[in-house]
Amino acid sequence: MKIAIFTFLLFITSNALACEKVIKIIDGDTIETSITGRIRILGIDSFDKIPNRVQKQAKRTGFSNKDIIHLREVGKDFATETLANKCIQLGTDYKDIDIYGRKLRYIIVDGADYSLSIIKQGLAMPYCEDKKVKNFKKYNEASLWRCK
Repeated sequence: MKIAIFTFLLFITSNALACEKVIKIIDGDTIETSITGRIRILGIDSFDKIPNRVQKQAKRTGFSNKDIIHLREVGKDFATETLANKCIQLGTDYKDIDIYGRKLRYIIVDGADYSLSIIKQGLAMPYCEDKKVKNFKKYNEASLWRCK
C-alpha cells in the first residue's frame, strides 16, 4: 500500500512539474518546445521573408515589401517577448502535422490564446489556406486583413 501511494504521489508530482517550454522562436508562427519539438502555430500566418510570400502578403495588406519584412521582425520580437522560455499549453485540431513535418498546435500562454493575441497586434493574419480550423472565424473577425 505504501509503495502504491508513493508511486501515485511521484506520478502526480512529475506531471505537475512537466513543462512544455518554448526554447526557440523561429518567427511569429513557428516555435520549438522542449517536449513536442517544432510547432507551426495553428490559425495564423505571420509575415514572411521569402520573396514570393512577401509579395503576396504585400498585395493582401497594401504594404510595401520592405514593410512586410519589417513586420516579420516585429512579429518575431512579439513572439519572443510573449513565448520565449515560458511554459505553454498546447491545443490540437483536426490535423496533427503539416507538409514540413511540424506539429500543428494552438498555443495558450498565461491563459491567453497566442494566435488571437498576435492577430490583434496586427503582426499576423488568419491563415486563409485552412479555414477548417475550429478558431478560424474568431481569428478572421479579429484581423485587420480578413480572408475572403
